[in-house]
Amino acid sequence: MTRASAAVFLNEGAGSARSARVRRTVELARHDLAADLHVIATPDASRLRTWLDERVDDYTTAIIAGGDGSLSIAYNVAATRPHLTLGYIPAGFGNATAHLLRLPRDPRALVDVLVRGEARPVDLVVVDGRLALFAGAGWDALVA
Repeated sequence: MTRASAAVFLNEGAGSARSARVRRTVELARHDLAADLHVIATPDASRLRTWLDERVDDYTTAIIAGGDGSLSIAYNVAATRPHLTLGYIPAGFGNATAHLLRLPRDPRALVDVLVRGEARPVDLVVVDGRLALFAGAGWDALVA
């Protein structure tokens, strides 16, 4: 199978996905990476996972534009695909992962990180057969 280089997977159902900043970042990423664009608008995790599963195998790089939930689904999808490099454009409400990874908010600076392929390693845990970046108890667990 011949794979294309990169694609941006935009979940417009994420909190700030329709903002000017996110739109500009997606536009720059598409241009600089010569990336395809795939768009969905859903808060439904299983639908998003199925949608990603059906599309990522055509690419070597998948840039996820969505919130922490969209990214969580994406790294679980990517876990079984060693050929796939994952990038992230924060487009949620809280964007806790973006803060953890110290990703720049400025669209140009963030796309420069993506273009350089700058790795930001993280530790993940397995919870009920799924990879997770965050774990919580009490209120955090209730709202997750």
